[in-house]
Amino acid sequence: MLETVLSSGIHILHSTTVNDEGNLLKPHLPRLCQQSEALYLICITLQASLTADLEPRFFEYFDAALNKFRNELAGSETYLEDGTLTAGLLLCSIGVMHGIPWTMHLRGMHGILRLDGVDNARDAKTPFRTHLFEVMGIMDLPTFAIGRQHPHLGFWRRHCRNRDSPGGSSGRDEVEVVSGLPKSLVDIFSCIGEGGATEEDFWDWPGAQGNFLQCQLWEAYRLAGMLALRHEQLHLPLSSGERRLQPPNGREQRHRILPSTAVIVSRILSCVDAIHRASEEPEGRDTLIMNAVLYPIFITGLQTDVLNEDPALKQCVRSHLLLNSNGPVWRKQCQLELELLEEYWRYSSGTVSIHQLAQAREIELGLF
Repeated sequence: MLETVLSSGIHILHSTTVNDEGNLLKPHLPRLCQQSEALYLICITLQASLTADLEPRFFEYFDAALNKFRNELAGSETYLEDGTLTAGLLLCSIGVMHGIPWTMHLRGMHGILRLDGVDNARDAKTPFRTHLFEVMGIMDLPTFAIGRQHPHLGFWRRHCRNRDSPGGSSGRDEVEVVSGLPKSLVDIFSCIGEGGATEEDFWDWPGAQGNFLQCQLWEAYRLAGMLALRHEQLHLPLSSGERRLQPPNGREQRHRILPSTAVIVSRILSCVDAIHRASEEPEGRDTLIMNAVLYPIFITGLQTDVLNEDPALKQCVRSHLLLNSNGPVWRKQCQLELELLEEYWRYSSGTVSIHQLAQAREIELGLF
């Protein structure tokens, strides 16, 4: 079963390419599974959720893996081994795929990491440990989860933002493999809702070097970040005791003409459409970029006023989510997201929070 995970299942966890050398999980996974029995069981659970013959037994596997992980976490009093940390992150990924609550796992692991002094000895981190921290940071990003049961931790902002790569380079244009985004763009997302990110930050983001598909994805995210800032209902509070960032002096005086929400919606959907079309071409067979399109699609779907003015745009959002839900990978996740949007669209704009609708269903949806 582990061989199947390494050859196929692992590809749902990343948004770059099948053979990306930056995917550090694949070469480490066999060793980590020997270190953590919970990780091995979680890998089996992940593959079972993607295999038609085993899918009926998914919850049986899930319950066994969850219990084993909780036991391992309880035994990790002062230090979280790479195997257990990887297990927890994969467990979160499975939760994201199925709408099963998962942010409590981030919170539990973060508590142990703080005891170990996560802010200290940064230079001692291995490249793989740094990668695991960045994955945790992606999962914790504000506006990247709907119906959170626990506030976000500000993990990327506090532990990953503006940090040098282990090799000594700045690496801010390096692509983070789970999100498929340059780290410099993730830096901006990490400050949404904390007083440190503005629409101008996204508008002024200089971009990064990438292939055509990546550039389309990054444009969609840059513009989705602007919409996320305008949609204040997305902004959930920080964990208690977290300090809000304040814009540098004079920053709030910057003024420029930014595109309307209607224009941004059209531009995002055009980027997503280009990504879908190009990924179906022969040269796109090794890309995993389709794993990353859910965030801009969903954020666009929250713009009720614009979508009601042009039903074709609403149908475009619906079609892109349906297209993703037909595959074996994100089927359940996309179905839940579309169901939630369909319910959200039945309310007048501004009368209900998308988080409230998700919490009423007792689901937590990840948009990564």
